[in-house]
Amino acid sequence: MTMETRRMEVLVDGGSRQGLLVLEDGKLAAVFVLIDAAETGKPTVSGGWYLEAGFGPCGQLISAQPDVFPVEDDALRWTEQRLNRAGKH
Repeated sequence: MTMETRRMEVLVDGGSRQGLLVLEDGKLAAVFVLIDAAETGKPTVSGGWYLEAGFGPCGQLISAQPDVFPVEDDALRWTEQRLNRAGKH
């Protein structure tokens, strides 16, 4: 199993944001968007990567919505953990 990422602008409320698509064997598993501190709704969070959409093991039916990840590596680690638990990675 191979996890890969692709950067792409994503249309979200308020315009477009830098996006990160995470694919597992060519199948879309997660879409993260980079948000700023004001968008987190939490004064202690300085922004980061927000899970805009998750699919399969990363979807809301299987996984709870995670907090904003401060760095991209944390978001990818979370995704990989979900895929590993499901036996997809």
